[in-house]
Amino acid sequence: MTALHTPHGRAAQLLITAAVLSVVTSSVLQRTVFFVWTSTQQQRVGGVLQLALGVIVPVSLVLVALSRVAVGRRRWAAAVLAVAGSGSLLVGAALGGSVWVVCAGVGFAGLLAAWFVANRARTRIWWLVAAPAVVLIALDVAVRGAQAALDVPTLARSAVWETERMLAFTVPLVVTVVVALALPFLEGRSDARRVTA
Repeated sequence: MTALHTPHGRAAQLLITAAVLSVVTSSVLQRTVFFVWTSTQQQRVGGVLQLALGVIVPVSLVLVALSRVAVGRRRWAAAVLAVAGSGSLLVGAALGGSVWVVCAGVGFAGLLAAWFVANRARTRIWWLVAAPAVVLIALDVAVRGAQAALDVPTLARSAVWETERMLAFTVPLVVTVVVALALPFLEGRSDARRVTA
């Protein structure tokens, strides 16, 4: 984002767009073609496609995009943080439950930290790296409180659990994206305050 009007910046934008489309494609396949398993072969193919399109391809594309806009040590630091964050999200998604809350909090923080490093974010706004984890923990506490207070009918429990799983992934993801997109504006506001002072 610090090099939007350069060839490297445009290439990074295209790579990140491709990464997002890869994740969306994986999700669409999971909800349509591979929603119900009809054979062991279909299950294996679906698992491989979801892992490739949902994790490996987008992580690779984002790492390449980061390497296009970052230079020197920042490039390597951003790559390490992105790999660590993605790995934590993968472990959390595989294990689920309370492990997901911990791993997702660490994972989204790692991805935001990689973005901050690549864009040379100022020290004063690094606290925003914790925003997705705070939102995720608050959501988990609210869901557990609602489960304890409400008696959900047996027939509706599967739908409620699925909704909870979707919210537990999408809400912190949205917060992560919003913070990442807001970085230039936050940096601009910091500069304006310094000039005014």
